[in-house]
Order: sequence, then C-alpha cells, then structure tokens
Amino acid sequence: METNQAQTPQPVNKRFVWWLRTGWGLLAFAGFGYIPGGALLVLLTWQVTPGPYEIGQLYPYGSYLNAWQVTNGFAFAAFGLLFVTAVIAAAASKSRLLWLAALASFALMWFPHAYMGMAFFADDPTLLSLEMWATALPFILSWMLAAGLGFWLSWKDLHLHRNTPAHHSA
Repeated sequence: METNQAQTPQPVNKRFVWWLRTGWGLLAFAGFGYIPGGALLVLLTWQVTPGPYEIGQLYPYGSYLNAWQVTNGFAFAAFGLLFVTAVIAAAASKSRLLWLAALASFALMWFPHAYMGMAFFADDPTLLSLEMWATALPFILSWMLAAGLGFWLSWKDLHLHRNTPAHHSA
C-alpha cells in the first residue's frame, strides 16, 4: 500500500554529509593549531632581560629578534582563537561571508611564510640552510593539507546547503 506523504529529498548519503562536516572540523583543527603554536613560540623565545631598554636593540623579551618572535607568538594565538570562532560560527550558520573571511585571513597569515619558504627553496633546494626548522616541514605541510581539504569540504557543504529545498523555502 502506497502513502502520499511528502518526503524531504535526500540529495546525498549520510557518509558524504559526515565528510562535509569533517571539513569544518579540519578547518577548526587547522586554526586551533595556532593557539598552542603561538604559546610555544612565546615560551621558547622570551628571554627575560633587565633594562635599560632601547628600541631596535633591547626589549623586556630579549633582543629585537626575540621581541619580534614573542609578539608574533601572541598574534598567532589570537589569530587561532578568532579563526576557530569564525569557522564554528560559519559551520553553524552556513555563512559564506564568514567562510570567505576565514579563507582570506588564513591566506594572509600564511602568505609571508609561503613566500619565505619558496625563497629558501629557490636559494637552497636541499633546505640545509633551514637547520632545525627543516624538521617542522612535514608537520607544516600536513597542516596546510588539512586546512586545504577543510576549506574544500566546507565549501562543498555550503554549496550543498545552498542547493537544498529546505534552504530555498526558508
């Protein structure tokens, strides 16, 4: 016996939807990495230094290089906190504006690092000049791969949400 009850069309299977939700999780994970990463940069580079202090020479954090690294560590932690918050809000609201803001901020945060990396590689393809930082490359590349996959899957989720009948009737 047939029923004439209207059913909501299911455009994709549950496993695919899980992958799309995983995209948002990957993005949040990629952003969360900045928080302990920034804290670690602060802890590893802060050298308590007595005065007198002089701009360009000596700061409460150590030399000008230490001051630069410590302040970047705090900036990374702040960026991570804001990025994760934006991703969580974008996932909940399906906001393309928040998604685009997260993408733009991620690209702006990584641009100088990617540019430096390409310059180091062009200068020395063996990367021996990176010394201890070369050990971080597999982690960084995995991090970027997770973020890229997260952006792609979350974009697919936004596109799927935009094309669902429930979205058009709301």
